[in-house]
Amino acid sequence: MDRVCRGYVLDEDGYHDGGHYFASTAENMASFIMHNQNYRTIITDEMDNTIVTSLPGGFLDLFGDQYGQIRDELLREILPMQYGDREPTEIKYLYEQENMEMEW
Repeated sequence: MDRVCRGYVLDEDGYHDGGHYFASTAENMASFIMHNQNYRTIITDEMDNTIVTSLPGGFLDLFGDQYGQIRDELLREILPMQYGDREPTEIKYLYEQENMEMEW
């Protein structure tokens, strides 16, 4: 199985919804951002270090210090979604219990 990340959707006051666990592929991260494009999002790794943040509109904002190398891969996935050439994929969210049982 792929590594797991956690996606947060922030409301207008900057509070999040508790987060959603999913496989940390570039396609999943791009789809998560685009499914929630009306809000700011934060995607973190399993240690809660920031991978990427996005702004309303689905625009990439900041990459965590150790994740700058995924920028190009994420751009390849998200740009066709932003241009309307491709729909975001459905993400299989993992339940928190499943995530807790995984070996890191």
